[in-house]
Amino acid sequence: MLLTKEDLFYVEDDPAKVHKFIKGAVEDIKKVEENVKGAVEDIKKVEENVTALKIKSGSPVNAKAATGTFTLTGAVTDGETVSIGITTYEFDTDSNVTEGNILVDVSGGATAPDAVTALVAAITANTESIVSAEDGVNDTVVLTSKIKGVASNNLITTATTAMGSFAKGTLEGGVDGTVGNKNECYIDDSYLYYAIADNTISEANWRRISLGNVY
Repeated sequence: MLLTKEDLFYVEDDPAKVHKFIKGAVEDIKKVEENVKGAVEDIKKVEENVTALKIKSGSPVNAKAATGTFTLTGAVTDGETVSIGITTYEFDTDSNVTEGNILVDVSGGATAPDAVTALVAAITANTESIVSAEDGVNDTVVLTSKIKGVASNNLITTATTAMGSFAKGTLEGGVDGTVGNKNECYIDDSYLYYAIADNTISEANWRRISLGNVY
């Protein structure tokens, strides 16, 4: 509400009307300020979206977990162990294991297939385990770190089994994800990459679309 000369003439002898007009004008000014503030916030959001949607050159990657393989070529014996990080699993046939070790029950059979099944079960049952375990091909146990990224490559693996060993002394293959913000985009010769959410070195929020062929 803007006061005109006519308005002032109309209310100049009536203090109540003057007060009413002034109050209305103040309220209108506040509304204008709120609208301006809202417009500024909208502009900032648009700028943020435009910045996020700017396509950069590059090939971002998702985080990958390190893996490792334990292979058995024959039966295990009571007391032999497999260590993953600071956790030691002990093959057992008589319910007697070293204090602190986790029992791997092979009392019903200690052949390579039996031992693989028992070790996978023991690792899976350990709620504090930092790896998952799967029964692989040819009497192997495939370990996968529950934490993705390069840091998972530092997990040491050892075994005292006469007929079993790890392929490497640590897990391997862990990759840090490319850090990025939601809606961020990259492009290379083959793909367009898009972040569906903020991504850290241990996350996998990048998606990619093939650029396809000429048509």
